[in-house]
Amino acid sequence: MPILSKQGRELVRVAVCLRLPIVPELLEPIELIREKYLQLAGSPQQQQQNYHLLIAANVCAVTALGLLIYWAKEYLIGFELDGSLETSCYHPVFMFVGLGLCYGNSAVIFRVLKPVDKLTVKALHTTVHVITIGSLAVGMYAVVKRNVEWSNTNMYSFHSWVGALTIILFLLQFILGFGSYLTTWCSDSFKVALMPVHRFLGSGIFIMGMVSIFTGMTEMSIYMEELTGSLYSTFPAYGTVSNLIQSFIAMFALSIMVILTNPSFRRKEIAKDKVSEREDGSISNGSNSIDKRQICAKL
Repeated sequence: MPILSKQGRELVRVAVCLRLPIVPELLEPIELIREKYLQLAGSPQQQQQNYHLLIAANVCAVTALGLLIYWAKEYLIGFELDGSLETSCYHPVFMFVGLGLCYGNSAVIFRVLKPVDKLTVKALHTTVHVITIGSLAVGMYAVVKRNVEWSNTNMYSFHSWVGALTIILFLLQFILGFGSYLTTWCSDSFKVALMPVHRFLGSGIFIMGMVSIFTGMTEMSIYMEELTGSLYSTFPAYGTVSNLIQSFIAMFALSIMVILTNPSFRRKEIAKDKVSEREDGSISNGSNSIDKRQICAKL
């Protein structure tokens, strides 16, 4: 192995910890490490663009959430969970938090956090999905409780149908993904075959979630015509705020879809090298074999 600088020795130590191959025959092992990193994460400029787009998307989402809370409190009837009409105000807020803010970020987390260890990203992906489930539970509880208390009809509109279908697909996707990628129940070949379906459903569920949010906002605006006596077509204040909310949600959704559909954002899988790691901790490359513990001791 060539003589390396202090920084070079530190990088080799990191490579060993990351289980990247270190082959003495290679004159530039640091270049190998750099090449592996860039292959996985992309160039620093590209990675910076990824972060900027995600930050811009979340600024739009948080702005929409703030306006949504203001809209419900100022123009609707406030927040309560006692079955009164105020209970319904929790529904749009928590459904957007679940299907919009949380689910959208969870869907792109693999594409944005490319330099991060995949197992760590899986844990974050799952955690955000669990938060999504909690938000959806509160949102659904609010609207069902309101409808039961006031003897309102359930599941009569397109918004209700597409919303229910979105939640069902999301739960099925979560169960299947958890069982396939976070356990040892499924074979590697099954995981590889399932991944395109998992990605397609992930994008489709996000789109359906946005459709249910927009149709729900339209229903609420029609309901507010009866509540306030002001027609939506006369540009009342509640209508203007509603349009602003939906505009910010649309910009958030568009940013998320750019990340989901642009190939440059995709997390690249590094093909297995010819260098293989043995169970005893040594690394073999054809007829040559070295021990990683010996490398660490020399660093």
